[in-house]
Amino acid sequence: MVPIKKLGVTVAISEVIKNSIPHLKVKLIKNNKMTASWSQAGFVLDTDARDKWRVVESGGATYLMLSGYTGGAHCCWSLFIYEINNAKYLGEHLSSQEPYRFQTGNAECPTRVRWTPVSTASGISPQYSAMDFQCFDNGKLAEDRTQSTQNIYREEIDAIMETINNEQHGCATPGDRWQLNTYIKKLPADHVRQNQVERLCELK
Repeated sequence: MVPIKKLGVTVAISEVIKNSIPHLKVKLIKNNKMTASWSQAGFVLDTDARDKWRVVESGGATYLMLSGYTGGAHCCWSLFIYEINNAKYLGEHLSSQEPYRFQTGNAECPTRVRWTPVSTASGISPQYSAMDFQCFDNGKLAEDRTQSTQNIYREEIDAIMETINNEQHGCATPGDRWQLNTYIKKLPADHVRQNQVERLCELK
């Protein structure tokens, strides 16, 4: 149960099994009566995840961001968003191969969502992943372009490069290169790191 006192609403989150298929259910309860409900087939709550949901106040509205888990190895989580004021389901977002982290941001990015996009790169092992960040504001998700997040990408690049230089004689695996290119694309003005990545040899 997630009470939202300012609206006099309680959000009930539960799991049910229908025809052997799990369903993640969300109900809005006001004055002991259910006013709305939704069901997401094939998803459960990830009991091991730190952040299962987050209630967000934004633009005068209240939202529930809910993490649903399919239960597979390395995959997958989906982010379900609901506007509580108007009892509206805003859809499924950000298919991730790791649990979400909901973080309090700043004026530029009030609520930050850390996620790990599911890799569609051919031949890339699931051990290689690249985190991403989205900002949630006024009911919408958008790419986080804040300086603090760009610094996180720079730190990830530097850590990967350090491993390559110290342990792999300056040569990158296809997975290394995929990770580096994923982060470099988010830093179009960082020509120094772009050049460092381009000069890497291929690990045989």
